[in-house]
Amino acid sequence: MKTTINIPSNIRYLQEYLTDLPHNCIFDKGKTGAGGTSVALCNDEPYVIAVPFLSLIDNKTAQHKSVLGVHGKTKDKAIKDYLKGEGVKKIMVTYDSLPRVMNFINPPDFRLLIDEYHLLFTSYSFRYEAVRCVLDNYMSFKSYCYMTATVLEQDFVLSELQHIPILEYNWEDVQEVTVHSLKCSHSVV
Repeated sequence: MKTTINIPSNIRYLQEYLTDLPHNCIFDKGKTGAGGTSVALCNDEPYVIAVPFLSLIDNKTAQHKSVLGVHGKTKDKAIKDYLKGEGVKKIMVTYDSLPRVMNFINPPDFRLLIDEYHLLFTSYSFRYEAVRCVLDNYMSFKSYCYMTATVLEQDFVLSELQHIPILEYNWEDVQEVTVHSLKCSHSVV
């Protein structure tokens, strides 16, 4: 089931329209750079944000000092100390680090954002264990949101997620771009 919501042209970022991400759905945010991750990082809800790459964690933790980034090199003590601290908890993890963080939190107290959701499909064959970490654990959380701006056709949605409703945002101000591929006969360098 797909639901489409039109976003008025005067809205530039999702934070102008939402106070929280939609729950228990695949969320096609409709355009890149709309600030979907920022909605989860800046609201008053505790979140675990699962991302495919360490660089995404580095980027957001540099922008938001109150966010804990967890990956293979993060010490358990850092996680425990962060959870003892003040404020609404925001934890960014790589897909493979999700079960590790779950050992330190009570998942039903947190919302889960699976960012760059389309990469679960493209990574399934060569990062199988990381993808399984997400697919095996998302239902443990208070709510979940599989978010992307890169839409998968229904045929390519993982079978484990076929039952999840899709929420699509249609931005009135987005211009469609058509990309034309060209074959280069010479080096581009």
